[in-house]
Parts: sequence; C-alpha cells; structure tokens
Amino acid sequence: MITGNPAGQVRTTDSKAAPKRLFWVLTIIPLLVFVLCCALYLMSRSELPASIAIHVGSDGFGFGSMQSTALIQLGLGLLMLGFGTRYTLDRLKIGYWYMAEKTVPASFISIGYASLVSLLTLILGVWGEQGEAAQESAFTRSILIFAVTLILSMGIHAVVLPRIRNFE
Repeated sequence: MITGNPAGQVRTTDSKAAPKRLFWVLTIIPLLVFVLCCALYLMSRSELPASIAIHVGSDGFGFGSMQSTALIQLGLGLLMLGFGTRYTLDRLKIGYWYMAEKTVPASFISIGYASLVSLLTLILGVWGEQGEAAQESAFTRSILIFAVTLILSMGIHAVVLPRIRNFE
C-alpha cells in the first residue's frame, strides 16, 4: 500500500468508495466464471483424453497431461482474477486512479478471463474426442479464443473501470 499522498489527491479510507457496479465486475462475475470452469472440468473429466496438445513448435504439436493443463489454467485464472480484483479495490480505497492503476488490474483480470475461457474451449473441443486431429484443432481454437477474450476483456475493463485522473 502506498503511504504517501500523491500531489493534489485526497485519500479516502471509506470501504464504500468503490461504486456498486464494480462489485459485480470485480467479484461476482469472475467467481461465477471460475465456478463454471471448475464444474465443466469435473463433469467432463472422465470423457477427456489423458493427453492433450499443449504447445506448438517447429516440430509440430507437443502433448502433455490434460489434468495438469486444466489445473494450471484454473489456478492461473483464479490467481489473475484475484490479484486484479484486490489491486483495484485497494486503489479505489486509496482514492487515486492514474493510467497504471487502471492498466494493471485490467490486464490481470483480462488474463484471468482469457485463461479460463481458453480452458473451456479446450475442454469442449476434446470432450469425447480421441483423435490427434481433434486435439490439435481444439488447441489451435483455444489459443485463438485466448487472444480474442484478452482483447475484448481489456476493452470492456477500459470502459467499466473508473476513468483515470490526470496528474495535478
């Protein structure tokens, strides 16, 4: 937490300083997306292949454990969403909001969403499929969906999060 008071800014320690609409954006929606991803993974776990395409290199696709991939993406999504939310709430309590204070949480939250949506795409792409071609196609789609979700989420958070204040 920053102890100094930026020039011209008034500190607010009121916990209700954050607008009510941000409560949904920062807590409820990320939590629902995370729970949805966990539930879908647990429901489909028995019908998912043991190995999945996890990277692309000059030698083609590399394969790894589906369980490890899912757990890493779930963990990354939860970590990024949690950090972005906590950072945003802390900055809103302090009472100043410059470009970095908006860019950092928007980036972390967007990476969290992109990771979770990418996992959903991967699970739905290989659910019940055993062929290598289906796995490679699901991997390619999940990378594309990761990029699209990241870009869309950054744009949405640029609008939803409070406007930045100029240095005074």
